[in-house]
Amino acid sequence: MKPRFECLKCILTVRLREIENTSVQSELKIQVARELLRLLIEDFSLNAELTRLATSAFKLVVSRLPDIIEYYKKIKYESTLIALQDLKRHEEHVAKYTDRYEKFKYLVKLSGLANMIDYGVAEHAVSVKSIDPVSVEKTELFIDHTHTFYEILRKGHLRVLWLFDNAGEAVYDTLLIKEIKSMGNTVLGAVKEEPGFQNDITLQDAVFSGLTSILDSVLTYRGSTIHIDNLSEEMLAAINRCDLVIAKGMSHYEYLVENSIGKPVVFILVPKCDPVASTLGLNSRGKVVCTLCGGGI
Repeated sequence: MKPRFECLKCILTVRLREIENTSVQSELKIQVARELLRLLIEDFSLNAELTRLATSAFKLVVSRLPDIIEYYKKIKYESTLIALQDLKRHEEHVAKYTDRYEKFKYLVKLSGLANMIDYGVAEHAVSVKSIDPVSVEKTELFIDHTHTFYEILRKGHLRVLWLFDNAGEAVYDTLLIKEIKSMGNTVLGAVKEEPGFQNDITLQDAVFSGLTSILDSVLTYRGSTIHIDNLSEEMLAAINRCDLVIAKGMSHYEYLVENSIGKPVVFILVPKCDPVASTLGLNSRGKVVCTLCGGGI
């Protein structure tokens, strides 16, 4: 996805916020901020690739200020604990469903709502860190491909690749993953390499949250999203072997919507900015989207 002018403001605002939240002296903060400005002056253009810009800017500030990693570790730890405490309520709620598709749709909506746990968008404030069943029931999907999604999965024997986004959010994803596996499918998870990107889940976070015990296997990759030219042979082989990709969050959407990986992709996200929302439909900002791209199976 190509950036718009608003993306410059967003990247700069989030990176400056990270610099501000470190414990280093003001002189070093100003020095790193100047380096960030130079990078954006040189690299930002409307023809660039948005997720690569975000990755480069993040790598710069983290390389100079490792405290930023600790800043996000605290955020991830807190959001993971809250999500783990919430799980039982949702498990008890969905146990009441007699219609399996309606249960599946509820879990998709829960997974989508959890994408609001995102600290990397300048104009988005994480106001609700806990998700209750009433909120999920009230949620309407702005784009709703859940029935097609369900019909694909209910046949079973599919190899699903799940691209995780934020820590905390990933814990809520586990209920949908368990449902997909109960249909006779296997689920391989992909998380970020250490130290990660913003509050995205890493392998260390996945172990802490219990995610690795639910998935059939877990792989890692670098950057803000799954840049095809920057993947290991193991990760490329996993993509080639899978039948369906489930991609959480805006960065995966921003990249994969314009870079085909040769597989059908289900995007589950909440657009939190106008540039992304404008590609999904008028008034989609702040609403849960579940959309299938790349054809059926």
